[in-house]
Amino acid sequence: MLMRRYKGYAPDDRIVLVDFIDEIPRLDPENNIHGVICPHNPFKDNEREELIDFMRLRIINKTGGAINAMAFNDPILAVKFPKSLARLFMDLDYAFERATGQRSETQFIRTNTPYPIIPHKHGKAATYAVSRDGSVLYNGWRSSVIPPMCISIFNENIRHRASLRFSLAKPRVIAIAG
Repeated sequence: MLMRRYKGYAPDDRIVLVDFIDEIPRLDPENNIHGVICPHNPFKDNEREELIDFMRLRIINKTGGAINAMAFNDPILAVKFPKSLARLFMDLDYAFERATGQRSETQFIRTNTPYPIIPHKHGKAATYAVSRDGSVLYNGWRSSVIPPMCISIFNENIRHRASLRFSLAKPRVIAIAG
């Protein structure tokens, strides 16, 4: 079988770039595919701003930080969240499944979380920065930042950490699946 040629991510040749969610390849260390970055916009009209404002108000009102996707299983809780959030969780799970061959076990969205600060590795994960920077990736000592509105999926060979660029006025809202 012929291996498809993907665009490489300049700061780290272990990560490939694709244009659409349906093009996300399976993570394949034997073929040096340890991560994928894909621009993606699941939002309609002003839904992105509504979600950012919703998450900002959760900080201001101290009503909680992270929202777990399991909350959408409760009809009473589900109506309290922006509808675009459920769509974002579905798209992130779909991307994770394309890259790993399995559904994600957990999904959540959080705001202005500086953790983890230390570059680290773990099992396969997918992230999506709704606003501000995505994860900071490391290849040796070189680092690069995933831009907002990109799905990124990586395996245990990619060191990364949270971006520290955020404020209450411009919060960092990021969804994670793994």
